[in-house]
Amino acid sequence: SIYEAVWGIMEGVLPDYDGAGLVRSPSGSTVTGIVPTNTYPTKDGKAVVIGSNSNALFKRLMNAIGRPDIGDSDQYDDNQKRVEHQEFLDNLIGEWTAALTAQEVLDAVDAAQVPNGLIYSIEDIVQDPQYRARGMIEEVAVPSLGRSLKIPGMSPKFSRTPGGTRWGGCEL
Repeated sequence: SIYEAVWGIMEGVLPDYDGAGLVRSPSGSTVTGIVPTNTYPTKDGKAVVIGSNSNALFKRLMNAIGRPDIGDSDQYDDNQKRVEHQEFLDNLIGEWTAALTAQEVLDAVDAAQVPNGLIYSIEDIVQDPQYRARGMIEEVAVPSLGRSLKIPGMSPKFSRTPGGTRWGGCEL
């Protein structure tokens, strides 16, 4: 699965979350020269990515956010024109997403058939059944904590030799 490749480079976020309760926030942003494609905040403190990088997708997104006037405007009818107005468009979309929960945004954008997704926090990852089903969250005993600690599972997974963590290492 493709998320396993990314999960491997995010290995520090899981022990931070499980050991100290630290939830890191998204730090990504736009895709240069493709407008609008960005990460937008929602009213429940989450973030969603929306990519409406074609003319048809842009029109559908503007309809979904209640701004068909912008989707129909010659001022934004191709990507180059939208690039020139990136700040305005990102602010417009961001104001819309900020008034809704992440699920409300995802539902509306899905209905418009515009690519989108929830930006997972480590809390979302820990709660996602697919991560557990794929063995991407393991637990190791940490005597100094008096409990186990979640750590990233091994990747890639092989059917006959899936790998796993048998020991968390010596106490420091």
